[in-house]
Order: sequence, then C-alpha cells, then structure tokens
Amino acid sequence: MPKYTLSRKGADKHALYECSVQEPSFEVDLAVRQYKKRRGKRPLLLREDFCGTGANACSWVQAHPKARAIGLDLDRPTLDWGRTHNVTPLGDAADRVDLRQQDVRTVTTPRADIIQAFNFSTYLFFPVAELIAYFRCVRRSLAPGGIVMVDGYGGWDSQKQLTERRTIKTPKGTFGYVWEQADFNPIDNRALCYIHFEFKNGKKMKRAFTYDWRIYSPVEVRDAMAAAGFRNIDVLWDVDESGAVTNYTKATRAENCPGWLVYIVAER
Repeated sequence: MPKYTLSRKGADKHALYECSVQEPSFEVDLAVRQYKKRRGKRPLLLREDFCGTGANACSWVQAHPKARAIGLDLDRPTLDWGRTHNVTPLGDAADRVDLRQQDVRTVTTPRADIIQAFNFSTYLFFPVAELIAYFRCVRRSLAPGGIVMVDGYGGWDSQKQLTERRTIKTPKGTFGYVWEQADFNPIDNRALCYIHFEFKNGKKMKRAFTYDWRIYSPVEVRDAMAAAGFRNIDVLWDVDESGAVTNYTKATRAENCPGWLVYIVAER
C-alpha cells in the first residue's frame, strides 16, 4: 500500500473527485477548438450536462470575458458545493455561471453553442431509446450551428472485474484514487463501478461514487446521435501511442487495445 499523506478526517469527496478525474481546462480548450474548426468563430455559451460541481462551467467563463455557462444536475447538495467552492471564488465572473437543479432531458434557454456531457454520463441512459430521447432534447437546446460533445471508454479491460489505483498529488498532500469495476454483464453491456479514496494510516472512503450504467460503443453513440437528427458526427481518438500526451484526432479506424478513451462530436 502506498504511503499517503492526506488524512481521511475532513476529506471532501467532491474536492477529491475534481483532483482525481476532471481536467476542465483541457476539455474547455478541446470544445473551443472543435467549434472554431466548424464555425470559424469562438463559442460563448456552454451548457454542461451532469455538471456536478460545475467545474467545466467555471473554467469556461474564466477562459473568455464574454463567455457564459449553464450547468444542469439533479443533485442539489452537489450543486450547492459547486456554488460555494467553484462559482463564488470567480468574483464578478460568477454572474456568468447559471447552475440549475434540472434534468438534462429538458429543453433549455438560451440555446447553447456547445453542450457537453462528460465523465461518461450518457452511459446512464439505457436502453438505446433513452439515449436517443436525450440527444433529441440536446439538439433542441442548441443554437443553430451548435455542437454536442460526449466522451466514452472501452477496450477489453472495461469488461473485467478489476481494481486500479493511482496516487494523486495535491498541494496539501497525496491520497489514493481507486477505480473498481465490480460487475459486467456481456449480455447487455451493463457495468457496476465504484470510486473509492484511500488515505494515510490505511483509512478509506469506500464507494464515494457509484455508477450503474451501460457501456456504449462509439458506433452506438453515433447511431443514437444520427437518429436524433445530428450530422457530421466525428469520433476523436487519442492517436498518441506513447501515453505521454493526449492528442484527440478524428479517426475512422483504430487499433483495439485493453483500454481507450474517445470524444464524440456532432453538429446540430
């Protein structure tokens, strides 16, 4: 067991999650580049679906003085945490972040330039009809020329029962991030996964987050988007084989491997 320096006492699961899983600046930059590539101008309004603490929404408004963001999530305590720890510290820019306790399967206004649903959140919609219904609502919430972006994962390791550990370094010390794949049903691709956290002296925060979802393949997501009326659907594959950097590039073929990540982008 690695020697961690952070204590379990007073540990905040939302802060730990942001340190372990999210890269808001990377995903904001990726979204801006994808929109500019298609429209030749900078997008200004983002809707972050399943926003949780609103980390991407806050990073979005920090990146441009005219940028605005809407965040949708059903969990009020998580939204409140985000307002306190992410939105309020923005100062004057906080007025440009609108976190709403609202179902993502709702048509929202004003219509967004980009709608993001990351951290594999669309895997919560199954069977496929539910995923198509979600994308239809997304399409109606996008401005003309708008794009939707989702992410996904797969590879044969995603179908195993396994536990993976990483040591996370923060200015306050280190802790352990644990991803557990507890169950996978090959009949319907439904998986049960957990995130745990580990601390010094062997203390743990077990099942801080639980995920019961269907692992969709990229082609299933593309087909669902097309059924909802989207066009020009691209799969962005990490083409850097060294693992040293991330370089997501449009791809139509890829070599299968134990584990992979993708982004899928589509136009309204």
